[in-house]
Amino acid sequence: MKPKKTLVFAVMAFILLSIPFTHATSAGSGRFSMSYLYGNYNYTSLVDRTGGALDEVSPSWFDLNADGSLHLNTVNTAFVADMHNRGIKVVPFLSNHWDRNAGRAALSNRTTLINQIAAAVNSYNLDGVNVDIENLTGADTANYTSFVSLLRQKLGQGKTIAVAVAANPYNWTSGWQASYDYAALSQYSDYLMIMAYDEHYESGEPGAVASIGFVEKSIQYALKHAGKEKTVLGIPFYGRYWQNGASYGGYGASLSTIKSIVASYSGTVTYDTATKSVKAVVTIKSTDTKPVIGGRTLEAGTYTFWYENEASLKEKLSLVNKYDIYGAGSWSLGQETADTWSYYSAALNGTPATTEQTTTTTTATAPTTTTTTTATTYTATTSTTTTVPSTEESATHTETSSEPETASATGTNGVTTTKKTKTEGGRSLREIIKDFIIRVLKFFLMIN
Repeated sequence: MKPKKTLVFAVMAFILLSIPFTHATSAGSGRFSMSYLYGNYNYTSLVDRTGGALDEVSPSWFDLNADGSLHLNTVNTAFVADMHNRGIKVVPFLSNHWDRNAGRAALSNRTTLINQIAAAVNSYNLDGVNVDIENLTGADTANYTSFVSLLRQKLGQGKTIAVAVAANPYNWTSGWQASYDYAALSQYSDYLMIMAYDEHYESGEPGAVASIGFVEKSIQYALKHAGKEKTVLGIPFYGRYWQNGASYGGYGASLSTIKSIVASYSGTVTYDTATKSVKAVVTIKSTDTKPVIGGRTLEAGTYTFWYENEASLKEKLSLVNKYDIYGAGSWSLGQETADTWSYYSAALNGTPATTEQTTTTTTATAPTTTTTTTATTYTATTSTTTTVPSTEESATHTETSSEPETASATGTNGVTTTKKTKTEGGRSLREIIKDFIIRVLKFFLMIN
């Protein structure tokens, strides 16, 4: 081979090796799709029912201790290996569970935390980390960005770094929204997961969890500060409910639980065309068996639920195509209704929302048994044969940590961890292509 040709080939190889493959979808075709895994469920069965719709899952394996160091929850390495065999990335999310002190301690001691995260990612063959540190303020913005920047340096380009950021549809410059510098964070991350929900929240007034206007403005804000290829729309698989006349409300409930309660208590369901969200009014009589959601008994009274259904979810997913953003993520897998995955991928990849809702009244008979869930242990206990998700207070930025107590030990690297067994998994597409190009380059250099 002539020297000139060798140089040209080397330049071409360098260009190919420089192409980022972090945005290649692996499980399905089309736009990127991820979901969070939260709670003590059979994660494999939750993924199974999606029918291959996911490219990435983000389990709750990385928490923070009070001093900001990593608390490593049990890593299911068999699950990691299974997901890799399916072409699905496993990117645990790092959470402070709304604890501002723990979040600030983590950022102050970021070098130690980053080393611990990198060790865990490499040890368990994980694909990266989803940073979900919330309830900070503008005073923490610089440290937050520095943390993600240093994390990128430590993990390198071969691992995924995602950042869950507060929705900011109205350009707020104070509050917890101010802790996220979209532009800076997008430079060091593979994508920003826009938590476009909790427009109405626990302790607040009744209303849609994610109205179409709120969601669309959240996307528009993101696109002003980060590229569309770095923007992932967060979608809620939960709703909220308020008891009429009560001074406090807005508790979270999974979509599947809400659907069951509305049907069981003959609720009146309205599709609100202004917000493109669903509103249901349910009256529980004094003679009715009282349902329990997340450990809370719904006593006699009238309740208003705001939540999502097929029509409202399709409307949100249509915005992914309208703005040509990278994809969508959901909080959290297992809270959706069983039929969600029959339309989700098609809607995400361009099928417009067509289901129209009008005011209707369901006619189911009130139940004779009580369905109960226990959020503190993540274990659903029911008096019926239906499995009800137990993580009912499910909005990411209002959740509280309810990890069950487990035996733990502190290793030499300072990571608090539970017992795990290491299992090898697969390689990323980038690694495979890079290896192939290097082999071809070596071959041509050998015959030169």
